[in-house]
Amino acid sequence: MKEVKKTISDSNLENKLKKKLIPSCETIPRIYGLPKIHKEGVPLRPIVNTIGSPTYELAKYVAKILKPLVRNTNSFIKDSHDFVNLIKNERIQRDDILVSFDVVSLFTNIPLYEAIQVIKEVTDMGTTKLAEIYL
Repeated sequence: MKEVKKTISDSNLENKLKKKLIPSCETIPRIYGLPKIHKEGVPLRPIVNTIGSPTYELAKYVAKILKPLVRNTNSFIKDSHDFVNLIKNERIQRDDILVSFDVVSLFTNIPLYEAIQVIKEVTDMGTTKLAEIYL
């Protein structure tokens, strides 16, 4: 936690924002599971509640900076309505096959070092330093 606090304190952010990002109390993230009743064996979908954890506010801040950048990628689809609008004028040929995929562990497999390199390329050094706290 000392490194997190020091990195935020040394940043060029406004003092009001620094106070918000530096954790004043540290709550341990809680994990629980939601049953996937549509799957055989009713496995649990793990949910991690990080509200109040040491890096919660910092994660929200970095996500807010990165969100507009993600929307500018060719592969971004906001939701199912966005997908329908995207494909509504597409014509399917007789030999085309429409498929869907069930994504497993979507965010647990993001390579952190590569993600930081991308953040370095698309943002400023201050944002990069804040994102590097997670490594």
